[in-house]
Amino acid sequence: MSDSTLAQPAVQSLLGQWPVATLSTFGTHGIDTVPVVFWYNGAGQLFIPHDGKPKRPGRLQRFRNLEADPRCTLLFQHYSADWRQLWWLRVRGTGVTQSLGEVPAEGLRAKYPQYAHTELTPGNEAVRVEIRAVRLWSATSDLDVDDIGRMLECVT
Repeated sequence: MSDSTLAQPAVQSLLGQWPVATLSTFGTHGIDTVPVVFWYNGAGQLFIPHDGKPKRPGRLQRFRNLEADPRCTLLFQHYSADWRQLWWLRVRGTGVTQSLGEVPAEGLRAKYPQYAHTELTPGNEAVRVEIRAVRLWSATSDLDVDDIGRMLECVT
């Protein structure tokens, strides 16, 4: 990952703290898009679990899609009626299906208190996204970590 955007404090803060992203994968009928929870390890990898939230029976489409074509995109965004506060972060990467390890499981439990009551088992299937490119856009040119902290207060 050579994109210097990933090293920006605002981007690191967003990846570490923002509660939800939209994952897009390539399926046989076009692009599949789904909201996901995730954990960022601080080293260019995001982990998306297959957890105990209600889902359709069978293997999730995102896993099948990524095995056929590992390219994926995650979109993190903030909307406000005050358009000066708009921003989005697009992460492009390569998604690999694997077992959820103990370290990502612990990171997810620490980030999402809901996992105290929702199954999250190490060894369950997960997606590991290797970040390849990052693009941050904001309506103001000076989005910083303090701005992100204020926005997090509104969404959590």
